[in-house]
Amino acid sequence: MNLRGQKWLIGLVIFAVVIGGVFAVRVRPVLVGGRELSERFVEKVNEKSDFLSRPEGPPTEKLIKATREENEMLLAGYWEGIEELNMVKPGLLPEDTARPSIYWLDTLRRTRRELSAAARRAGIDIPKGLSFGDEIPSDDQVPELLRRLKIIEEVLTLAVRSKLKSVTGVSLGTEEVIPSSGGAFLKRLPLYFSVTGDLESLVLFMHSLQETDSFYIVEDISVENEEQVLKANLSVSTLCLQDES
Repeated sequence: MNLRGQKWLIGLVIFAVVIGGVFAVRVRPVLVGGRELSERFVEKVNEKSDFLSRPEGPPTEKLIKATREENEMLLAGYWEGIEELNMVKPGLLPEDTARPSIYWLDTLRRTRRELSAAARRAGIDIPKGLSFGDEIPSDDQVPELLRRLKIIEEVLTLAVRSKLKSVTGVSLGTEEVIPSSGGAFLKRLPLYFSVTGDLESLVLFMHSLQETDSFYIVEDISVENEEQVLKANLSVSTLCLQDES
């Protein structure tokens, strides 16, 4: 193997290590910690559902007070843990929006303009439509559309900052629920796209996915080498809470 081939091989190994780090360092602790929090909370709730029928007899006022305080501490600890895992996403539709569908179109067009301008300055090609059409949606569809647009905006912004050459084939899949022993806990939304660039920009892009506040799981990736320009086809998923009420 010649020197240039050795450099590419070493680079691809580094690229693979970065991808593995995204899951091992960033994602696995979230899944484990999230399940532990959820299961502990559900276990305590189930214990309290049989509180009045316990064989020791009716609870005393002191025991009721202690149990109520424990429950409040448990809830506070549960949501503190969720916030530390950064799984709570703020609503993107202002509460006083009179016409959500018009707000969506304005937001979509503004996001397109801003991303297109940033991409031109960086010399990167991105999808002009951002995988959305210009039809007017129903008002009840807008919150989910805004969330999907935010994901695509974040990924494309990271691609621009990483100085990739292009992003193509961007599409979002069907959302699914990740169950746990305590019931539905997390939602998973897959995102598919392809990027091209040199090794340095691809490694930087994968590292930026790890560093962002959102959680991205690289579930599948294939890399092709075309005249020292790498093309990576990616299947990436995002995670958020199933029920934030």
